[in-house]
Amino acid sequence: MNDPLLERHLISACLGDRSAFSTVSDLEPATFTDSRRPLWAALRRLDGAGRDLDPVLIATEAAAGDEMRRTELMRELAACIGEHLPKCAVADVAGRLRVLADRRHILVGLEELLVVARTADPEELRRRGQELLGDAQPPGPAGFVPVGATLTATLDGIEARWDAGGGLAGLSTGFSDLDRYLGGLAPGDLIVIGARPSVGKTALALNVADHIARQGLGTVAFASLEMGRDALSQRLLAGEANISLSDIRRGTVGRDEWDRLAAAQGRISRLDLAIDDRGAQTLSRIRAAARRLAAKGRVSLLVVDYLQLVRPERARDARVNEVAEITAGLKSLAKELEIPVIALSQLSRESAKERRPPQLSDLRDGGSIEQDADVVLFIHNPAEGLDTTDPKRAEIGDRRFLIVAKNRQGEQGFVEMHFSGPYQRFHGRAKPE
Repeated sequence: MNDPLLERHLISACLGDRSAFSTVSDLEPATFTDSRRPLWAALRRLDGAGRDLDPVLIATEAAAGDEMRRTELMRELAACIGEHLPKCAVADVAGRLRVLADRRHILVGLEELLVVARTADPEELRRRGQELLGDAQPPGPAGFVPVGATLTATLDGIEARWDAGGGLAGLSTGFSDLDRYLGGLAPGDLIVIGARPSVGKTALALNVADHIARQGLGTVAFASLEMGRDALSQRLLAGEANISLSDIRRGTVGRDEWDRLAAAQGRISRLDLAIDDRGAQTLSRIRAAARRLAAKGRVSLLVVDYLQLVRPERARDARVNEVAEITAGLKSLAKELEIPVIALSQLSRESAKERRPPQLSDLRDGGSIEQDADVVLFIHNPAEGLDTTDPKRAEIGDRRFLIVAKNRQGEQGFVEMHFSGPYQRFHGRAKPE
């Protein structure tokens, strides 16, 4: 699966024309086939050394001292020189050659998988298949972009928000006080939400996902490694219908509440929200699923619940190194798909013993989470640890504090909120009646 004529066209266009070559110099030699592959490799080496892209020099460099080989390569170069390609078509031809190279790579990989499939463990086979498809993804934008182009795009965004009377740089979370700190959830950002058990991590993430899904900006992907789809659906219904989650679970819903449940089902069903509840997922499986969604249409947000349940691709000497690989991968995925990624995180057991607000050092399994995250939020329940008879409990009520412990693009601080546990809903400072 190759096109010798296209390969010769491209080599011909680059001979002696460094400006044409510079636009496609990132093409790997494996993009080419037969004797044109070493010719392209030689072109890259000569360009890197600042030498002329002369046919004789190219053939000599590619032959590596083999005179017979040099003669063969000179004949191939003569065939290339006979083909003409306008400079304006160079990028298009390079793109078509990339597609052909990707197809060859996939076909070879599939043949290997067919052989491995006879003896490999299913999980190993799945991992290798996902790696194969991941490697075949089209490349992202060029690495270095002129600062002028960057500033133009930045000013366009500022102007659009100014025309709208001021606005957020990213997606609204649905909580205005939090949006004022973060400016919304920005594309390419990794947002970590940490909390102790039963404080409301999943509820908060689901509230944000629900709000963004209602904006019609693309699919919200929710990778739930802990709860199943049914448990998440029950939480969505409880919040939407304003019916106690415990009643929904037990099936003790009142007759007058069934109409609310039916109406809530209709509204939630229209949300562009997709749930993946496969347990024990690896980063490559999450990445592959997100890429498949993105290939079908726009994805607006990815939520991973929760970080410590993501399995490593391979065992490391310490869990902290495994988590470092996972958080770096999630940050990379956020940039690749140009979406915000929310990852929920457990806190260390030691933090619960001290009965204090969480801090960055409490993030379970190392500092890589803090390092890779653009934003770190903690949910703090000030009543946690208090005796049930303590009068402070009544004073605190259902208040929660959302601590902005790290904010790469803005200030740190905290937001006061209310958590309606029976309905799994967070509310802003002004608690609804």
